[in-house]
Amino acid sequence: MAGAAVAQDVPAADAGVTLPIYQIARPGYDPLGIRLGPFLVFPSFSENVVFNDNIFASEQRLASDFINTTTEQVSVTAQSAPYDVRLHLLASQELYTQHSSNDGFVWNADAGVRIALAREAFLQLDGAIGEQPLARGTAEAGGDPKRPVFNSADFSAADIHRIGDFTNRAQFALRDIAYVSEQDASRSGTRFTYRDRFSYEFRPEQYVFLEASFAQQHWKLRSDVRNFNLLTGLGGLSFDLPGRLKGELSLGVVQQSYRDSAFRDLVAPIVAERLVWNITPLTSIIASADRAVFGTETFCKPAAGGCSNASGGVLPGSPGLAPQRNSLDITTGEIVVQREFHHDILGEAGVRYERDYFDFNGLTDRTFVARTGVRYLLNRFLEADLDYTWRKRTANLPADRTFNSGPYTENVVSLTLRGGI
Repeated sequence: MAGAAVAQDVPAADAGVTLPIYQIARPGYDPLGIRLGPFLVFPSFSENVVFNDNIFASEQRLASDFINTTTEQVSVTAQSAPYDVRLHLLASQELYTQHSSNDGFVWNADAGVRIALAREAFLQLDGAIGEQPLARGTAEAGGDPKRPVFNSADFSAADIHRIGDFTNRAQFALRDIAYVSEQDASRSGTRFTYRDRFSYEFRPEQYVFLEASFAQQHWKLRSDVRNFNLLTGLGGLSFDLPGRLKGELSLGVVQQSYRDSAFRDLVAPIVAERLVWNITPLTSIIASADRAVFGTETFCKPAAGGCSNASGGVLPGSPGLAPQRNSLDITTGEIVVQREFHHDILGEAGVRYERDYFDFNGLTDRTFVARTGVRYLLNRFLEADLDYTWRKRTANLPADRTFNSGPYTENVVSLTLRGGI
């Protein structure tokens, strides 16, 4: 829940047409959908079989397993001036062969409507609700045998106006996270965000922009000392050379201030870059880099080796613990190459680096990821994907379990069959 707003949260006012190889339309292989009056319906499914040699993302509790994930989903779109409507429903069942306590069930429903108020003025409304387990191996995930499950609800309303070469997008958003188990209630909370982006198109599909946002975080437990405000300012450049090069570069600063005066204000620079480069008609390079700062709290006093308890970490909100402001500094970089080898065979390979730095005790995690995969388009109804991922996390305080399961290495082999109409 804690985090800083970054530029990619709100897309540029006018989307370009440069897409990486995996997203380019393929008329001979893309599903056509089912026409029902004004509605176009796209039902689909996938069956995924995975072997993971470290399902708990931990060096202390090594276990491997086969995981079967079945996903059913349907998308519905309709266009009838001045409305553009979409609806998406998804359900997924993740079953472990030998470790049923790790099973996960996901469902999600999201909808959106875009209303043309005038020739260059729009109102965009979006909403979503869902339930899912917390992913393993994330910066603040614990090492408990059973993954915490949470419900989420999102709503946003955006007003987009364009006058000549200038565009303004004003957006209000709400995100509510509610963990199912009472022992995880300290993670539950609601965030309200107002964001405004003002951009100037100095050439076709080339913009400079300024963006400001204000967010309020309300926690379920100990809100009197944990609630905080986020103020973010960003400036940057967004460009699209159709079919060849698309990117967005931005930098700015975030200020996080807590309701409790025991916490000092957090002020830090942030940066985000995204780039899609189609170096040939059949080859794409996708690159990204980020530096974001997330304000959190430990509610404990750091000691040698960090704070700890029987479950491997101290979550904020626990009674009787002295508050202490903490920040999580996340720096990431990723590069992916996608290639179309044949009209029905695609491949990709990529590497990713992430550095997670917790300032209250100096804990620094570094995660290295390498992955590769191939996609075979059988016809417009079926495709098969084979993927391999190697992931390794190191830590300068390997015994510290304050926020996560510590250092680990995992190998994941995945075979997926996707179908659609």
